[in-house]
Amino acid sequence: MKNKGFTLLEMVVVIVILGILAVTAAPRFLNLQDDARVAVLESLSGTILSSAETAFGKMAIHGLESYDYVTNQDLNNQSGISTDLPFPGCEQGASTYCVFRYGYPDADPLTIGHLVDGIYDGTNRDYDFISLYGYDGDEDSSYIAHKDNVIRIGNSDRLINKSCYVKYTPAKFDGDSPKTAVIPCA
Repeated sequence: MKNKGFTLLEMVVVIVILGILAVTAAPRFLNLQDDARVAVLESLSGTILSSAETAFGKMAIHGLESYDYVTNQDLNNQSGISTDLPFPGCEQGASTYCVFRYGYPDADPLTIGHLVDGIYDGTNRDYDFISLYGYDGDEDSSYIAHKDNVIRIGNSDRLINKSCYVKYTPAKFDGDSPKTAVIPCA
C-alpha cells in the first residue's frame, strides 16, 4: 500500500505562493480599514447636518432662527439673546452649554455633543467621538474626531493625527446653513 501525501517540495511551493498572496493582499486590507473609517466619518457628517436641520426647525418654531447669537447661559456683556432653548437640558441657566447662530448650532463642542448622540457633551455618558474647537487658529469651526485621535493638553483637546475627522462650520449669516467636510484618514 502506497502512502499518498505531499512532498516537501510541494509544501514549500504552496507556502511561497501563500506568502506572495499575503504580501499583495495586506496593503489592500489596510486600505479597507481607512475606507471603513472614512465611511463612518461620512455617516457622522450626515448625522450632524441632519441634527442641525432639526435644530433649526425647532428654533424657527420658537422664533429664534434669525438671531446671530442665542444661548441658554448668561451673556456676560456679550451681544445676543439668553433664553430657554427648545432642547432638553438647554433651558436657561442649565449646566449644559448651548449656543446657536442663525438657528443652527454654533461650532461650540458641547452644543454639538448635546445634539448628536455619540459625541462627547461634557457629561460622563458613553461616547466614541469628541468635538473640539478647530486647531491652528480655526476657532470658527469644530472638528469631530474619534476619541482615539484626540489628546488633552492642559485644558484643551488637540488632534493627534491632523486627518480623519469631520469639520463642522456653522452658519455665518441669516439664511446661511452649516457645512461639514470629511477630512479623510491618511
